[in-house]
Amino acid sequence: MRQGLIAQLFASIKKRGLRETVAYLAHELYFDHRYKSDTHKIVEVEDYEDVQASTKDHSQRYQAVPYYFLKRAYSRFAGDVKESVFLDYGCGKGRTMMLALDWGAAKVYGIDFSPLLCGICSENLQSLELGRGASFVVENQDATTYEIPTDVNCMFFFHPFGEPVLRQVFERIRETLTRNSRKITVLYYNPVFEDLFVETGIFVLRERIRQRNSEDDLSILVHDPSSSGHTHREH
Repeated sequence: MRQGLIAQLFASIKKRGLRETVAYLAHELYFDHRYKSDTHKIVEVEDYEDVQASTKDHSQRYQAVPYYFLKRAYSRFAGDVKESVFLDYGCGKGRTMMLALDWGAAKVYGIDFSPLLCGICSENLQSLELGRGASFVVENQDATTYEIPTDVNCMFFFHPFGEPVLRQVFERIRETLTRNSRKITVLYYNPVFEDLFVETGIFVLRERIRQRNSEDDLSILVHDPSSSGHTHREH
């Protein structure tokens, strides 16, 4: 069922409280003003007219990652993003890709199953003034078959799809590590399937940054072939 703006507002107040809801909404408006972009409007799964019905079964609606909460956690992963080759699964309209470039990523990739969203994403990114030789690639791709570039070392997930798709993505991650063994950091916002990442044996949980509303939590998971230690912190 489609939520109206008033319903969304009250739902946010219930989950986050009035103060954090006001901060959240203010940052949403500020982001698109600052970056001259169109990212904050939600697109429901049933509105993906350019996507096959069967593909929608394990998909989530488009909703930009909340700028306020990601920015608040930034100090915890700043070093992972700076100069990284960054991949956003389910890039939507490109908000996280834009932030990654602004935070110093050398190159960002974004994939999404919706041609419409990929088009909006490309337009938003083209409006940025890219410095330091930074670049971006946006592709209309199926995450289950996408061949991960062998230089990607930072990945972002905002609960983009269900468990069956995620398990196939893990196989693509294993493949890229076979081609090029390297450290990879995963930033997982609204980490519904955090346990699956750990169960694969590929990643260990470095820390989970907790918010009042668990849907705003951020888990940082790492694959580091040079380290056998497991760390787990919560904040």
